[in-house]
Amino acid sequence: MAAVEIRGLTHAYRRSLGRRVPSLAGVDLDVQAGECWGLVGPNGSGKSTLLRILAGLAAPLAGTAQVLGQPLGARSLRGSIGYAPERLRWPPTLSVGAVLHELAALQAVKGASQRVLDVVRITGLDGLIDRRLGTLSLGQSRRVLLAQALLDRPPLLLLDEPFSSLDSLVIHDVRAHLREQVALGACLLMATHRIEDLRDLATHVVVLREGRIVAQGEADELLSGADERDGLLTLLGSEAA
Repeated sequence: MAAVEIRGLTHAYRRSLGRRVPSLAGVDLDVQAGECWGLVGPNGSGKSTLLRILAGLAAPLAGTAQVLGQPLGARSLRGSIGYAPERLRWPPTLSVGAVLHELAALQAVKGASQRVLDVVRITGLDGLIDRRLGTLSLGQSRRVLLAQALLDRPPLLLLDEPFSSLDSLVIHDVRAHLREQVALGACLLMATHRIEDLRDLATHVVVLREGRIVAQGEADELLSGADERDGLLTLLGSEAA
């Protein structure tokens, strides 16, 4: 059984006057445990929407999905999914430490105090533990998002632009930890528009455009002709191949 199994997933956002704007159009995807899939595409291609649906934060219009053998939104999935969205949703007056310790308590993380220290180290939050969220820079906020996703070593990680605004040392440590978790059997889906984010991490790539999959396959094959400057254009052009 696939860790993530998606069939015909469709979604649309409701705009003014009741008009719906499509964001996903019949997506099919199978992701196995121990795989890292890079979701690649331009802004508005459906990457973030797909992650939100898998995290149980948005409902599809049509189609089905199984996550770790359970239907979307199942209560049994709580604690099994580590989700890092693009923006923090916590009150800005809370400190970094308060957020991580509260999450550890809610998720009943084993060895919570030590695990908080571990993710603080991995994500480069040393020295920021007492800072209020509202005072953090964009890159620092991104580290908190990654720390909360990694906290309980979940079997499924959903990361939205995880390396955006991070410095090279933090990227190195986070990538190393993600590779380790995937090697131990975790399933990782990572949305990005930067080809360099996928190097030496992604095992597979799926390319989205206007809510549709235009290409998918093993990362080595799809990325072989895609450089960092024009790689996205190369992948989007693979639809005609």
